[in-house]
Amino acid sequence: MDALNGKDEGDKSLAEVVLVDDDTASLVELEEFIIDSGYRCRAFSAPEQALEYIRRRQTPVVLISDVRMPKLSGLELSRISREEDVAACPVEIILYSGHSGFDEAVQSLKYGVVDFLLKPIDPVRLGQTILRAVERVGNRMVVADRDEKLQDWLSGMMRKAQEILTPCAPADVEPKPPAAVAPPPRPAVVPTPVESGSHLSLIKLIQNNRRSRDRLFPACNGGDPSWEIVLFVLEQEVLQRSVSVTSACHATAIPQTTAMRKIDELVDAGLLARIPDEDDRRRVLLSSTPSCRESARRYFEATIGQLQGTRHILD
Repeated sequence: MDALNGKDEGDKSLAEVVLVDDDTASLVELEEFIIDSGYRCRAFSAPEQALEYIRRRQTPVVLISDVRMPKLSGLELSRISREEDVAACPVEIILYSGHSGFDEAVQSLKYGVVDFLLKPIDPVRLGQTILRAVERVGNRMVVADRDEKLQDWLSGMMRKAQEILTPCAPADVEPKPPAAVAPPPRPAVVPTPVESGSHLSLIKLIQNNRRSRDRLFPACNGGDPSWEIVLFVLEQEVLQRSVSVTSACHATAIPQTTAMRKIDELVDAGLLARIPDEDDRRRVLLSSTPSCRESARRYFEATIGQLQGTRHILD
């Protein structure tokens, strides 16, 4: 059996091929073909040994097995391997047989096999089937990785929500930062839009939500630039920091020229105001307007109310 020629259509390093056949001649021939096709291959004439090897594996596996073998059939080997399949080390299965057993082919479907081949095995079809199995391994690993990231994101969101729902400590028991680290703000330049510490936590929650969304769904990146600018300005004002136009542009994932246009729209809408920087006349600062701060207060309080309504989920 000759190895396939032509373009490699998959990442052959994603999984190791585990080949099982009690017929030594078939085992040697198939192993040579698989290795010549560019895959890592481990061959076993005893299915019990193959099963033990699969159980100890640390990487994904493409299991290729004959169906009719003594002690442990290929179908039974497939069933056990599928039951012990884990997301981090998935198993994809290819079965073959020298007998056209319809019942065996139907049974193999229960284990989600990639294909059921008949001897003599067509090398072209086998090569295509292995590529398909490796592709399925890759897809499952991507899904598993995305699920893990999503779970981390949900856990982070739960923690943030708990912080919002936890009453803030009285202001007089909070340590006051040294004057050199946090100098008194200039009220005319940096107004404080909200007093409650929970509002700052909520802003952080919304921002982290957007960053997690953009990481998990890159196609949605930069979906709400105007909202991001407003949130950034409100956040910096709560932290008693001046906000330059340039820093507000950097808070979005869009080009600076587009961000500047969004800022112009927010100024025209009466949500933001431009203020000359008294320390550097070359800079222009941004400030939220009273209308913006009142709308933000109402929005944050409504959002906190909604979170409190679902508190039983967090407990």
